[in-house]
Amino acid sequence: MCRVGPRALLLSFRAPLSTSSVSPLSTSSPSSLSRTSTFHISLTPSSPLSTSALSHFSLTTPSPLSLTTPSLLSLTTPSPLSLSSPRPSIPVDPAVLEIPVQYGDQRQVWVEGWDTLEAAPSSILDLHPEVWSVYPRMDIIHSNMVWQSKYNVVNYNHVKNTREMIYAYGGGAKPWQQKGTGRARQGSRRAPQWVRGGKAHGPRGPRSLYYMLPWAVRVYGLIHTLSVKMVQDDVHVVEDLELPTCDPAYLTNLVRARGWAPSVLVVDTADTFPTALTQATEDVPHINLMPVYGLNVNSMIKHETLVLTRRAVQDLTAKLLHALHSTDVRDKSERNRTGPRQLELKMEQHRPRL
Repeated sequence: MCRVGPRALLLSFRAPLSTSSVSPLSTSSPSSLSRTSTFHISLTPSSPLSTSALSHFSLTTPSPLSLTTPSLLSLTTPSPLSLSSPRPSIPVDPAVLEIPVQYGDQRQVWVEGWDTLEAAPSSILDLHPEVWSVYPRMDIIHSNMVWQSKYNVVNYNHVKNTREMIYAYGGGAKPWQQKGTGRARQGSRRAPQWVRGGKAHGPRGPRSLYYMLPWAVRVYGLIHTLSVKMVQDDVHVVEDLELPTCDPAYLTNLVRARGWAPSVLVVDTADTFPTALTQATEDVPHINLMPVYGLNVNSMIKHETLVLTRRAVQDLTAKLLHALHSTDVRDKSERNRTGPRQLELKMEQHRPRL
């Protein structure tokens, strides 16, 4: 290992070095004298150091005939971020450049019907890019999933502490005297360090895991999940929900013939669904019905295929755009944390034009 200092210089001359690159000093005339002489050191192959790593170093030592006294040693290395070295170019597949823009652009979807097993599109529906073409953020979707799995959960785990164990099972008397026995002092057989004693810091249920997610995070969770479903080609729009028959086999064959995923979530604006569709999905556990006001992130992730009616798409788009551009988001976030403080309805001052 090369050390910076006079001893390192002395050791370097004693090491088995190759002096083929050492330039001898010229003593013929004073003009040929240099203030410093540079020695390019290269180790033999038997040296533990790599010669390629030391080939960039130049060891500068003061000349014995120098009129001034410069620094003893200086190691100079070329900068790894040299501007002269060309930057490597990353090859790009031409097919990647032909991929259309997937986010921030207007989307369109076919409007289908239930009359035939095969898809028979009747029209095209334009979708708003702020709702159906947003670059998805997985952290927002995950926050909604965690919130929905915890906000209605109550932890009932409960363990007894020392006083509760004494009250239930006894053992509160001092087991032996304080001094004179040679044993450690004890105050109760129900202390935490005893077997079958009380727990010091155990769970003290029932404890609710409820917390409220901010308003903006919930709105963005719905928008980003819808955009993910749209990119994955799992969103299908139908004109209405009128099935020609109430046979469950017809509905399962329709899902299979159209290439939908087995788990289907059907969404409409009304609470009451048609009788034929309700009877057909009653015995099919992987096809469920939901009104548009109950649509949530967990249900959309749980079901692979999302089927919406035309009026459900329009109603959902209008509500989410209103939530995105509303001017009372701060008041809504405050109400989520503290609850309502006034009974009268506070209308918005500036309602955006949708």
